Amino acid sequence: MALAIAGVAGSLVLAGTAGAVPSPPGGLGASPASPTQSHNVTVSWSASTPDPGESITDYVGGVNGAVGSVAPGAITLPDGAHTFSVRAVQSDGQLSDPVSIPIVVDNAPPTVTVALNGTPNAAGWYRDLQIVPTCTDPLSPPVGGCAPFAWTTDGTGLTAQVTGTDAAGNAGVGTSAAFKFDTTAPTGAGGLPSQPGPAALVAAEPVFSWTPGVDVTSGPGQYELQVRNVDTNGSFETIARVNDAGGVGDYSARRDPALRPAPLPQQALLEWRVRTIDKAGNANPSSARRITIDSTIPPAPDITGGPSGPIRFASPTFSWNGTQDTYLWDLTIPGRENPVRAGGGPAKEVTLQSLADGPYTFRVSQVTPFGQPSAQSTRAFVVDTTPPVAPSITARPPFPASGTITFGWTQEPGAFSRWQIIGAGGAVVIGPTDTPLNSVSVANLADGAYSFQVLQVDAAGNASAMTSEPFTVTNPLAPGEPPSTQPKVEPEFLLPTQNAFRLRPKAGRTVPTRRPVLRWRKGPRGTRLYNVQIFKVVRKRRGASPTVKKVYSGFPAKRQLRAPKSQMKPGTCYVWRVWPYTGTKFTPKPLGISNFCVAKASVLKKKAAQAAAKRRAAQRRAR
Repeated sequence: MALAIAGVAGSLVLAGTAGAVPSPPGGLGASPASPTQSHNVTVSWSASTPDPGESITDYVGGVNGAVGSVAPGAITLPDGAHTFSVRAVQSDGQLSDPVSIPIVVDNAPPTVTVALNGTPNAAGWYRDLQIVPTCTDPLSPPVGGCAPFAWTTDGTGLTAQVTGTDAAGNAGVGTSAAFKFDTTAPTGAGGLPSQPGPAALVAAEPVFSWTPGVDVTSGPGQYELQVRNVDTNGSFETIARVNDAGGVGDYSARRDPALRPAPLPQQALLEWRVRTIDKAGNANPSSARRITIDSTIPPAPDITGGPSGPIRFASPTFSWNGTQDTYLWDLTIPGRENPVRAGGGPAKEVTLQSLADGPYTFRVSQVTPFGQPSAQSTRAFVVDTTPPVAPSITARPPFPASGTITFGWTQEPGAFSRWQIIGAGGAVVIGPTDTPLNSVSVANLADGAYSFQVLQVDAAGNASAMTSEPFTVTNPLAPGEPPSTQPKVEPEFLLPTQNAFRLRPKAGRTVPTRRPVLRWRKGPRGTRLYNVQIFKVVRKRRGASPTVKKVYSGFPAKRQLRAPKSQMKPGTCYVWRVWPYTGTKFTPKPLGISNFCVAKASVLKKKAAQAAAKRRAAQRRAR
């Protein structure tokens, strides 16, 4: 029903006439109830009761103080707070007392802001955080959904989103600033003691080593090396702190005199562990290993044979020398306390049969006739009998190709590649060629169809399947230009360099010896030994393109190696690289790649004669 609002001039003057007033209208209400999002509101009320002998002739009132004749029905209102009032008019002109009802029409969402109540650490990580929303709505409070709450979800780049709903049903959304939150401790998969081994007996305070920590959210931030005296039932104390530096390989530390000035006690049963602390400050201690330090024990035997890096056979043989008649040996796996193999007796050699792929540590000690075991010698190695995946081609020439042809491919850390180019009928045009790089450029290929083939050989010697990529060469000829018949490998492939300043001798140097000493800078944290690979530059026949063939691979623990004389030929150039090995993995990139040449035979002979003359002169002076 439409609301009629009409003037009541003349009738209102009766309000002052003597007589009783009628009762006010009853049950005044609005539908939908206030507050509401609807602009159309229906008002209703029940009839007033007049004085005896009188009657109700009209109702007057309106919205927000308006005065006019009104009747129950629909009214249209804009957004805002309104008041509807009504009173009855009696036949004698008397007016009832007015009755009113508030009506709020609200289509505006509430304003929601979200604050963070907590203190992050220096790295910006929260471990205890309250989300505090503030919700305001001028028309239809209160606003629901705006109570503070504790945040519990780990992650980076997080935001807290709060939805507040006012009394009219309008929803407003507020979002906090981005934050980082982590309350989960590092997992037990990392930060595991690796060296010394279980129940170790050492002659002096050792270097303690452990695997990198694992934390899925904020990442490992620091390690605390802790030791306790079991004999005195002591508590763990921190004797060293090491910051996580990322990358692969074990971390290690000695006792830090600033944290524990006193030496660790000798001939006492000690336990040591590593406490991994993530960047948010959550900590997880590793299981403890026991160790005894005793400077009076016999020296460790010398391991004279056995692998110290990746091997592709499952039954390695270790040999050793010592001063006693009885020896004890065992084989452990990082992260486990109990040996997987163990033995003892007078033998100075053992073959470990049928080992599964994975990292191992071989240990051997000698025992005196009185039963006193010596310190232990250790050798870490990895059994890897699984071939690497076939390389994926990452760069290829266009179709058809002309000029210099370039291919690139993937290569896993520690591996080298072997490539060749096959022509019509399966004939080998270039190669096979070994290379420490993962790209090659070839020029002067004759017109025709070819196939580029490449495989990779990992550090253990496992070869992958071959990857083949067909390509076609069509070379445009200038007038009078004859076609080239001799393919050529680009020079930058033959003698490559990569961070060669880290290696000595200097790249491109000609050395006057067949036993040059190769030196290099220190590898990253956790490096336990190095894989040195030497490739010989080979020219199979006069006029043919040179190729490269791997002639040596070794795993020295020191930062130098004397090249094997048997592989160093006079008048020959070599490419060599150094790849840090961390005990379980190679670093993602080699430390450096360089090259050198061995002088011609005549130069070597002259240098040898000069050296012999100096020795004879020194001997004469010494007489």
